[in-house]
Amino acid sequence: MLDEIFERISEKGWSVYETIWGTESWRSSVRRGPKDGLCSSVQYYVFPTVSDPMNPEEVTRKAIDLAETGIEPSIKYRGVRIPLSFITVGKNIIKVGIPDYGGIGYEDFYISLNSLPSIRKPPDA
Repeated sequence: MLDEIFERISEKGWSVYETIWGTESWRSSVRRGPKDGLCSSVQYYVFPTVSDPMNPEEVTRKAIDLAETGIEPSIKYRGVRIPLSFITVGKNIIKVGIPDYGGIGYEDFYISLNSLPSIRKPPDA
């Protein structure tokens, strides 16, 4: 199920960057580059996909540009819009956001990704 969740996030134009919350800056995470999948017991930042994904300035610019138009990584779960800038993948759940909104089961999380804003441009754009 983690493969499907990762694909859904990627299809929408977002990338995930592994981090160790509280011990390193988000810039360090970006400099290592986005991950190509999700693993249990790992924490991730969710940032927009950019042409130079290891460049913190480009990632920042894109995130700010999107935020200025009202677009940020978030999902709607049980009628509540929840920020998705940070996730922690557990054994059977994904903990979402800062502050921690608690865990969402993999299947419910996958379904909630339908509400993740799509920032991917069509191929002919």
